[in-house]
Amino acid sequence: MDINRLFYSNLDQALQNKSKVQRLNLSSQKLKKIPQNIVLLKNLEELNLGNNQLTVFPKVLFQLKKLKILRLYNNNIKHLPQGIDSLKSLEVLDIQRNSLVDLPGKIVRLRNLTQLNIANNKVKELPENIGKLKKMRVFEAYGNQLKQLPASFSSLRKLESLGLGKNQLESVSLGKYKNLQSLDISRNRLTKIPDNLGSLKKLTSLFLQQNNLTKLPEKIGALSQLRRLYLNENKIKQLPKELTSLVQLQVVKLEHNQLLELPNDIGKLSQLKVLSLHHNLLRALPESIGNLTLLPTLQLSNNRLELLPSSLGNMASLKSIWVRKNNLQTLPKSISQLKKIERIYASQNQISLLPVELAELTQLKSLAISGNLLTEIPSELWGLEELYYLDASRNQITSLPNKISDLRSLRILVLSHNRLRTLPFGITRLKNLRELYLDNNQLAKLPPNMGALLNLKIFTMKRNGFTNEQKAHIRKQLSHVRIGF
Repeated sequence: MDINRLFYSNLDQALQNKSKVQRLNLSSQKLKKIPQNIVLLKNLEELNLGNNQLTVFPKVLFQLKKLKILRLYNNNIKHLPQGIDSLKSLEVLDIQRNSLVDLPGKIVRLRNLTQLNIANNKVKELPENIGKLKKMRVFEAYGNQLKQLPASFSSLRKLESLGLGKNQLESVSLGKYKNLQSLDISRNRLTKIPDNLGSLKKLTSLFLQQNNLTKLPEKIGALSQLRRLYLNENKIKQLPKELTSLVQLQVVKLEHNQLLELPNDIGKLSQLKVLSLHHNLLRALPESIGNLTLLPTLQLSNNRLELLPSSLGNMASLKSIWVRKNNLQTLPKSISQLKKIERIYASQNQISLLPVELAELTQLKSLAISGNLLTEIPSELWGLEELYYLDASRNQITSLPNKISDLRSLRILVLSHNRLRTLPFGITRLKNLRELYLDNNQLAKLPPNMGALLNLKIFTMKRNGFTNEQKAHIRKQLSHVRIGF
C-alpha cells in the first residue's frame, strides 16, 4: 500500500507529514470551523468534512489548489461563496444534507467537476449556464425545491447518473443524455414522460414513482438495457405492450396504480425477480405470468382478482404469494407444484373451499386465510409439519379435528370470529404453541390438560360462553400464560 495515499483522520498528525498528505478525513468531529493551518497541506487532494457543525463554507479551503474531492455533507451551510471557483482542480463536491438555498453562478467555472451532490437542501433553481460543466457525470439534486431545469441543462451530455427526485418538476426533457444509466425523477409533479425517453439507450435504472403519470410512452420499449423500473404510486391504467420487450428487467414496481390488466406477454420478462402489483384494479392475470420462473414473491393484494391462472404452478422460485383483499373463490390446484412456497396470504377473499393439494406444500410455514367463507379446513392440511403460523379467523368454521395435533411446528394459531363450540383434545399436544386466539366463538369449555401447553405465552378468548368459575379454573391451569377473557 502506498503510505502517501492513506487517509489521515487527525489534522495535527497530518501536519507532521504535511508535504506527503493527500487525503484527510475530519468527518464526525463536531467541528464548527476549520483551523487556518490546514493550508499547510499543499498537496491535499481529498478532504472529508462531513457530519460536522459548520454553518458557513470555510473559505480557508480556497487556498488548497490541488483539492479534487471535497465532502461537506450533513452540516448546516446555507450558501456557497462566489470564490468557490478558485478550486480549479475540484472534481467531486458533495454538499448534500445542508441548508443550501441556492448555488452561486461561479460554480460553473469548476470545469473539472464530474460529480456534484446537492441532495436534501432547499435549492429552488440552478444557475442558468450550468450546462458549462461539460465533464459532469453524476448530478444528485434529490429533495430540493426545483420547479424547472435551465435550458442549458441539456448540454450535460456526459451525465451517467441524474437524481432529481422529490422536487416540484412538472416536466423534463430527456433526449440528449446518451450516456445516462440511472435516472431518478420520482416524487415530482410529472403528468407525462416525453416520447424521447426511448433515446436513453444505456439506461439501466428508471425511477418514476410518486408522480401523476397516467400512461407510459410506447418508446419505453427501446430501453433495451433497463433492469429496474419504478412506477409505483401513479395513476397508470394500462401498460404499453412494448414494455414486454424489455427482457433485461429484473425489478418492476407497479403497486398503487389503477391498472385494469397486464399485457398478455408479461411472461417475456423472464428475468424478473421483483414484481409488485398490489393496490390496483386487476380482475385477471394472463397465463403467461407462469413464465416468470425467477420470481420469489408474487404481490397481488388489494386488487379485484376472481381467480388465479393455473400457470401459477410453473413459477418454480415462488416462496411467497400475497393475494389479500381480492375476490378469489378458491386457489388453483396447480399451487401444489410450488415446492419452495413458504407463505400464502389469502385473507379477505370469498374462498369457501381450500384445495386439498395444499397439503403437498411441505415447506409451507405461514398460511393466512382469515376473512373468507370457510366452514372447515381439509383434513389433509393438518399434516403440514413445517407450518408455524395459521390464521383462519373470521370464517364460519364449526369444528376442528383431533388431527390438529400433527401441526408439530405450530407457534401461532388464530381462530377468532368463527363458530367453534368445542376444541379437540389434540390441541393440547401442540407443544410449540406460543399464541392462541379464540375470541368471538361459541365455546363454553376447554379440553382438559390445557396446562400441557408449557410454551404458551398469549391466550385470548373474549366473548365466548365461559362462566366466572370456569375462567378462574383456566387461570389456575394456565398460570404461566397471559390470558384475555
